[in-house]
Amino acid sequence: MSRDQDSLASIEVQLPGGSSAGTQIVANLGTPLTNIVMNDELVMRHGSNSSQSPTMTTAEAVVLGGETIWHWLDGEVVLEN
Repeated sequence: MSRDQDSLASIEVQLPGGSSAGTQIVANLGTPLTNIVMNDELVMRHGSNSSQSPTMTTAEAVVLGGETIWHWLDGEVVLEN
């Protein structure tokens, strides 16, 4: 990271939590200072939503060397690029 860089260039699996009732967005993709291609389109925004769920018991992520990213919730793919 350079001295004048505000944050890391990275790929993040975001697992927000909370105590509020109702559906929450979970397993988001955060991409600060990083662009990705999803569904054959260039994505330049900081974050992409993946799924909404009232509960979550298992979260998994696989990243293959900057080529492919998968997010699973309870065994189901909820985000793939």
